[in-house]
Amino acid sequence: MITQNLSGGSKLNIEPKPYDPSLPWKTSASQHDTYTLCKRKWAFTYISGIRSPMTPQAALGDSVHKVLESWLLTGKIDLSTHIGKIAAAGFPYLPLPGSNILVEKSANLSFDGGLWGGRIDLIDLSNQQIIDHKTCGTFRYQKTPAMLAVDAQAVGYGYWATQEFGWKNVKQKWIYYLTKGQPEARITEASFSAEQLADAWGKQEELARSIVKAWKEHAHPLETESNYDACDALGGCYFRAVCEKYKEKEPVIMTNPKLLEAIKNRNSSTSPKENTTEVPQQHVGINPPAPATAAPVAVPRKKKETPDTTQIVLEQKQTVRQETPIPISLDGFTLYVNCLPTKNSAPVQMLYEVMRPAAQIVEEETGVRWELTDYGKGPTFLAVAFEKYVIPGLTGNIYLDRFSNEGKALLSVLENAATAVIKGF
Repeated sequence: MITQNLSGGSKLNIEPKPYDPSLPWKTSASQHDTYTLCKRKWAFTYISGIRSPMTPQAALGDSVHKVLESWLLTGKIDLSTHIGKIAAAGFPYLPLPGSNILVEKSANLSFDGGLWGGRIDLIDLSNQQIIDHKTCGTFRYQKTPAMLAVDAQAVGYGYWATQEFGWKNVKQKWIYYLTKGQPEARITEASFSAEQLADAWGKQEELARSIVKAWKEHAHPLETESNYDACDALGGCYFRAVCEKYKEKEPVIMTNPKLLEAIKNRNSSTSPKENTTEVPQQHVGINPPAPATAAPVAVPRKKKETPDTTQIVLEQKQTVRQETPIPISLDGFTLYVNCLPTKNSAPVQMLYEVMRPAAQIVEEETGVRWELTDYGKGPTFLAVAFEKYVIPGLTGNIYLDRFSNEGKALLSVLENAATAVIKGF
């Protein structure tokens, strides 16, 4: 038996649990999220059967869910408690108790090799809507409608509803309940057709089959692929201390010829005043490759009038770049990071909409969405495709959420190319 010490001194038995091929394997939205984030973390949890201790934040969220469940079933709630006040903040966005609703409804989907399932917090049958409760300490992690379109939980529940009820369109409402400070609730809403959900579920089903395959292989967690860049995600990984002992991080080799060529071009200088040499093929890691240490070339940018904003820090820049600059339109664009202009001279474009051509290019070249690319190469691929194919035509105002996945992947590229960058506190 192999045991390993955690940072707190306790020991874990990290040996795989016995494998029973007669049992059907059941995946879930949380498994999909964990497997996508870090396969080794998934293996510790599901192959070795080690569950991370419930955090105080998770315990509070569980309590809020139970209070909301009771309210929707009985119409009773104790508003004198802190948990009751948190839950009550979402009342304006909820149907009345008992009014043609289903509470904590099981949702299961079968696929070749296993089952996928979960429990839906609330189904509003009258409005053909799925409602999910999310507790949070801050609203900065609130998902956008575009994120719901590829979210394992939203896609799985939505597709199940089309099969269970025959709905042609499924509305989704995620209610975020603030657990710190004054109770408050905000919502993210989206609507998806049955065709959209079927297509999105096909991609989730592909991931589910990969999870089932990993379960059948039943490899030891320490022999499973890891993502060390995810060690700090979601408040820090419970298995980090175990992993650190075996950390042997190797460079990832990019084999896609088109994207590799784009990165090579990105890192080579073509200035006629300098001797140009061929850039050797690079091993591409999790993050975009660092620029070469050649003498910087100043790229003048046309200054634009700064819109009035609230709580902003303005960074007017003449960008200094170390590689040949990609041509920018004469007007350029203004990047808004977690803030919006109070007076718009042009409409604000959301990053998740602007980035679609780049995301489609990566998906066409790799066969999967950029978030699902092996070894965490997705952000690199997306940044390269975005810089080459999207940046040259960008104009107007662009909004970026620096806490979103696409925001983290593209912030540096956009900052380098923007005429002005405006940041919210």
